Amino acid sequence: MKSNPPKKESRVDTFIANNWEFLIDPNLFSDLNKKISESKVKIPRSFWQKKINSGFIKLGQKKIKSGSRIDESQKKLISIDWKNILKDIEICYLEKIIPYPGNLNVIYEDNNFLVINKSAPISTHPAYPITDSNVRDASLVDQIMFRQENKKNLLNQRVGVVHRLDKKTTGLILWAKNREYERYLKNLFKKRLIEKEYLALVEGEPKNDNFEIRGWMGKWKKNPLKRFFMPLSEKNPGREIINPKESLSKVKLLLKGSPIDFQKAKSNPYQDFYLTWLNLVPELFDSQKKYSLLKIKILTGRTHQIRVHLASLKIPIVGDELYGIKPKTNYSSAQALHSYKISFRDKNKKAVKIINSTPIFT
Repeated sequence: MKSNPPKKESRVDTFIANNWEFLIDPNLFSDLNKKISESKVKIPRSFWQKKINSGFIKLGQKKIKSGSRIDESQKKLISIDWKNILKDIEICYLEKIIPYPGNLNVIYEDNNFLVINKSAPISTHPAYPITDSNVRDASLVDQIMFRQENKKNLLNQRVGVVHRLDKKTTGLILWAKNREYERYLKNLFKKRLIEKEYLALVEGEPKNDNFEIRGWMGKWKKNPLKRFFMPLSEKNPGREIINPKESLSKVKLLLKGSPIDFQKAKSNPYQDFYLTWLNLVPELFDSQKKYSLLKIKILTGRTHQIRVHLASLKIPIVGDELYGIKPKTNYSSAQALHSYKISFRDKNKKAVKIINSTPIFT
């Protein structure tokens, strides 16, 4: 006598995470449903696990656990409180602008673009997904949207953004005021026709006064939240790096010594940067240690490029908790990296050069 084949089962949280878009009744909450579908938002399994364990997803009328296993016949019995769940998806996962008043430090403005001296700590874009508190910090984009009058023409939170700075990095950032100039500036960045230079205070001293850092960069396989660097001589960067790409930075040493040496240095175009750090956050500096002021020109725009490049040479940026030495103090608002110069030619071929070396902390 033949026995019946075993029923094919799967975890309920995995099934819903992979198929939730097909489980929604298209007649329910049509506007919100459409908005979520068009956004192509990715909802992690952890979200569905919480909803299952909280009772918003049941098997018929029976409460279940996220790790429960179900077969094909039981999948038809899944009951989902879509009113609650779609609202949470909208709040936590749909990227949106929330115009918010802020002290924007506008360095230059014309009819086509702004140059802002970004303070720290503030993210360029709104951070998503939002945590369970349903609260997120205001971003630079939110503050710019509050300032701009033509909000109705800005369809999403990426409009106007042509590049970004890390949350804890200060300095100059470009913002396009219309679609035409957004395309123009993005094309300049793509062709590497916009020059960006940075100032950095690092721990220790480089071996040379002028040098290049060139190598592979990308997400680190061991910790995708961090970027990883390997020299170009590495034949198989993919063993450590996800989707490795070439990166290049040119570095010049401007000043080195102890904090006291910096305080006594002659007047120079960069002193606003390092004196602001030394005077406002003295707890990050050790009077017995040596530091260096560097000027960096990036020829590629990899995420965390300067931070990773300098850390790879054992001269991490002061205040960089992710790649450098974690401060002994509770200070974690900024890192001593500042975008101080942007130069390019506008659509009329006029040279534009903006310089500002003063970091601002909020």
